[in-house]
Amino acid sequence: MTRRVKYTTTPATRFTDSSFRFAARHSDNRMAVIPFHAHEFMEIEFVLRGVGIYVSDDAEYPMNAGDVFVVSPGGRHGYRDRDKCEVANVQFDPAEFLPHDNDITAVPSYHALFVLEPLYRALHHFESRLRLGIHDIVQADRLITGLENECLRKAPGYATAVKGLFTQLIVLLCRAYLATTAPAAQVLIKAGTAIRHIDQHCNEPVAIATLARVSGLSVNQLLRVFRQATGQTPHDYQIHQRILKATKMLRETSDAITPIAYELGFADSSHFSRHFKRIMGLTPQAYRRHAATA
Repeated sequence: MTRRVKYTTTPATRFTDSSFRFAARHSDNRMAVIPFHAHEFMEIEFVLRGVGIYVSDDAEYPMNAGDVFVVSPGGRHGYRDRDKCEVANVQFDPAEFLPHDNDITAVPSYHALFVLEPLYRALHHFESRLRLGIHDIVQADRLITGLENECLRKAPGYATAVKGLFTQLIVLLCRAYLATTAPAAQVLIKAGTAIRHIDQHCNEPVAIATLARVSGLSVNQLLRVFRQATGQTPHDYQIHQRILKATKMLRETSDAITPIAYELGFADSSHFSRHFKRIMGLTPQAYRRHAATA
């Protein structure tokens, strides 16, 4: 690991269709340096061949064939020696393309890889990153090529084809991460089990002792990993997930505030409204009015 040099942070948005925020490409490797930048979307970067340098907020790390980097929206990153490796990128709107309610989200490595690892990897000096074996590299490259072709050709039904191929890619990555033996990754997978439990019981009281038991971590380990990875306690994370559900209900239903509060597990409408305003900056009533006119 070496200290990174300073780069200019630059936004980058490269979707050709604003209504279908997905792109896949094998990147041009003629540029040795990719400036430090951030995206408003999620990105998965695959190192298919060769070596290079990944630049994060705190340091620079070597990247090798098989390395996979999930970059969350707003995550700042860059590259050096990019011309010495072959890289493929998949960029997408996570709200639209990441699975949220199918069986892959029940796999602990899903939450570990797509929620925790992007935030946690620098603390582990990249020891928690995913590295694919040669067979999985070939499979991933085949799927990315299929995604790239569908995005370029836009033949009838391409949106369905893209979502199908992308789901296969997500499953491949989750299975590979679940099989990793790196201690740092195993800790994140255990914490991912806690996140899955919260998501499955979001509207119910969830005791920290229960989360520690299902994750196989001590209470102190779980709290430390959770806070370092998400910036929140498990309870705060649960409240945020409830509020996200509330925004959808306020936009898409005419249900009154009090029934929404009770359905989401809040003690009363005042308790719900207080948390909603703290997180969203508006009262539930004001949010609903704003959503109706947006």
